[in-house]
Amino acid sequence: MRNIAAAALCAAALIFGNPLPGLAQDILTTHRLSAALAAQAVAEAVAACTKQGYKVTATILDADTVEQATLPGDGASTGTLDSAHDKAYTVLTLGAARNEDTSGAIAQRVGPTPSAGGLAKLPHMLLAQGAIKIKLGTEPIGAIGVGGAPGGELDEG
Repeated sequence: MRNIAAAALCAAALIFGNPLPGLAQDILTTHRLSAALAAQAVAEAVAACTKQGYKVTATILDADTVEQATLPGDGASTGTLDSAHDKAYTVLTLGAARNEDTSGAIAQRVGPTPSAGGLAKLPHMLLAQGAIKIKLGTEPIGAIGVGGAPGGELDEG
């Protein structure tokens, strides 16, 4: 067993220690918010809503839909956790194909009664206003979703 592990380590060292020509083009570079900036952004979103009397949760997902930061505001119900997450997930997954930057734009395109056999059945899809893509230039690097205000247009604002 040790010989197999040692051989695997040696092979990995040869491949990654002496890259083959063209290997660099096979390495992906991705961008995402730092943990500090993601935490600051959700805190600002919750604070802005709290000033207006809304008890919300804000969530940031990176471009791969991995959660980076979530902050439930004081008094926000547990349902706002899913709402904020799912709105951000929706704008990242459905917004890419048509270059839509808000969950509200997607909800407007789909209409008030999506097919029960279509998008409505996919996990984490929430066709409602309340999420905005975060971009670096034209590259989507994440999304922030807010849930809990008395209307998606208020979440998205």
